[in-house]
Amino acid sequence: RKRVVALYEDGVELPSDLSGVLYKKLSGNWKIDLLTELRAAGFAPTGTAAPPAARQADPARAGSDNEAVSLVDAKTGAANGGPAYTATWRHTSEGVDAAGAMNSLQKRLNHPGYGARVSGTEPPTVRFGVLVACDPLGEKPSASALRAAFLAFLDRPPVRSLLGQLTAIPSDVSWSNYDGNGRLMLGAVLGDASDEKSAPIASAVLNLHDNQSTRAPENRKCAELILVVEPRDAVGVLASPVTLARWHERLVTALELPAAFAGFLSEEVEVETYDDPEVQFGVCLEAQPSVGALVDTTSFEQVRGSLATPHFPSYFIAERSGWQPAQAAIGMLKTWCDHALHLDGYEGALAGLG
Repeated sequence: RKRVVALYEDGVELPSDLSGVLYKKLSGNWKIDLLTELRAAGFAPTGTAAPPAARQADPARAGSDNEAVSLVDAKTGAANGGPAYTATWRHTSEGVDAAGAMNSLQKRLNHPGYGARVSGTEPPTVRFGVLVACDPLGEKPSASALRAAFLAFLDRPPVRSLLGQLTAIPSDVSWSNYDGNGRLMLGAVLGDASDEKSAPIASAVLNLHDNQSTRAPENRKCAELILVVEPRDAVGVLASPVTLARWHERLVTALELPAAFAGFLSEEVEVETYDDPEVQFGVCLEAQPSVGALVDTTSFEQVRGSLATPHFPSYFIAERSGWQPAQAAIGMLKTWCDHALHLDGYEGALAGLG
């Protein structure tokens, strides 16, 4: 009974013969409370089942409806199943559903150009975080080989394609190594590596793990890719916001990242990947005073009285009963319109994107 949590709704009479059982009411932050209790019992939850409405039959969805909470043994960190599955997706704005990706979106490369800025003056930024369950590093490849392979990965599709959709990239600019911790953490910048006063156009971090990893439980047995991009135009100033249709193209391209990353891990890092816990992919828009600086909303009315949203993370979780990328991207855009941009009358614009 020490490992049992009973969930109940308001109005339900609680049994009197279950002494020692912890009860949690389905209200407030019950998901976060449940996460805490599961971890205390020796598990690290990394996903949740899609809500019933999201599991209704649809031609854009694939696979079985046999979904369940995915757990990793917190003591051994053993991953199950495999290889990593990245074909169909469920989207959510609930960080508790994708705790690992939520953690990833809070990180970026340690670069002086970022740290020198005054809080509240940062330019519009797009962050991406990918988590793929995998084996610990073996004896090979070497740190030098990993750095070279990581730079090559960043300089080919889909990373290069996604960056080309997000920002102008001068022809004389390329990725270069920056910061790191042996084979466990590799950093790279897209820009002038010798200029430490200016933030790069983009930065990337690759976090790998060994058997002594001290990272957060949600990320401990996963490889992690973090990509931070500051959209700029051809002369290096802030890029103009783009339409929902353009963002749909970007998200579909972005959803190619997890599969490419899993392939990079198995082929070049030489570790096996797994589908349990599920692959997680996070996307975060940041802009002052509102993420509207990144999305062109001039064709729509904004709901009056809505508060500006300067920071909005959302997530994709790989599930066999999930949506194909084009439909999953529409779902995420709908979440942006409702909860970050507070738009009215946008549905017609999304209807033509599928």
